[in-house]
Amino acid sequence: EPTDFESEVAQEIFNIGLSNETIKEDLRHLHIVGARDVALESGASCVLIFVPFPQLAEYRKIQKILVDELEKKFSKHVVIVAQRTMLKPTCGRSAKHAGPRPRSRT
Repeated sequence: EPTDFESEVAQEIFNIGLSNETIKEDLRHLHIVGARDVALESGASCVLIFVPFPQLAEYRKIQKILVDELEKKFSKHVVIVAQRTMLKPTCGRSAKHAGPRPRSRT
């Protein structure tokens, strides 16, 4: 269940896609995992947008336009980061996911 802030960020990204023809097609296949408003030590705050790791490269292509538009809307810094999933040590590996379990995602 998305929070109110996540819904607001998702709606703004949708609105940017409608108003900006250059990134409209790119945004159609992308989605966000979550969003958070984070307070910084300096007293300011920023918006963290979590995206699936496989889509991060696609977000990087449109990052300049997307971040500029979101910063205008929220009047805060906006950062796009990838959300990765760590696999449990007991995770079974199927033919789709061949190889040993990765020990680190850093």
